[in-house]
Amino acid sequence: MSELKVISVQSFRQGTGRSTLTVNIAAWMVENGYRVGLVDADFYSPSLHIFLGAHVHIQRTLNDYLWGLCEIGQAVYTVQGVSTAAQENLFFLPASAKPQDMMRMLRDTYHTNLLTAGLQAFTKTFDLDVLLIDNHAGLSDDALLMMAISDVVLVMLRPDAQHYDGTNLMLTIAKKLQVPRTLLAVNELSSIFSPEIVQKEVSTAFGCEVAAVLPHSAPMAALGSEQIISWQAPEQPIAQLYKGLAQKLLQHG
Repeated sequence: MSELKVISVQSFRQGTGRSTLTVNIAAWMVENGYRVGLVDADFYSPSLHIFLGAHVHIQRTLNDYLWGLCEIGQAVYTVQGVSTAAQENLFFLPASAKPQDMMRMLRDTYHTNLLTAGLQAFTKTFDLDVLLIDNHAGLSDDALLMMAISDVVLVMLRPDAQHYDGTNLMLTIAKKLQVPRTLLAVNELSSIFSPEIVQKEVSTAFGCEVAAVLPHSAPMAALGSEQIISWQAPEQPIAQLYKGLAQKLLQHG
């Protein structure tokens, strides 16, 4: 594969479906032969373990590394029982879901250099093609750091006015951080709207490419958070949209 690509998935507000999207595009990347490091950097409300918890037995986490309790490699897990490609190509670095650890992350500080050094060691140790980061919503120091080290930032929003001001602020900050490539993804679009029209309107409003417009999906909602539609039902239209988005994120320029 080509040199490492760092992709971070951001949103200004919680509840955009950011983690669902992140794990689904990771699924398509690994099925296409990319070695993907999947990082849960949402220290205050981690979610990726819900999707992958049945396939990994989490002991150490990224939090433990930041607190000096383990090496970064000890907090990385392979994903079993999904597919051969996932078992060989997906490397999961979770955040702690323990309430006391979330509170500690809110209360304590850590050296940002330690986090960047850990991610660099992660990519080298596991020979990654893609570092895919699920970030905390908003503009926390952690989220800004992840944006700053990214080759691509994908900003998610719902088609709701309360998401627009915050999204515009995130795009402004990405520009100031000189992120090489910033894209938008609109999620949970109602069936009464035209995806093509929404894509054009959002792109014009923000002056930014809209990489995907994702409708509400009843089949995905029926699966719940413990199953990943891109693995369970890859033929579904929403899964195919995730596939197209994964391909677009891996493109150059």
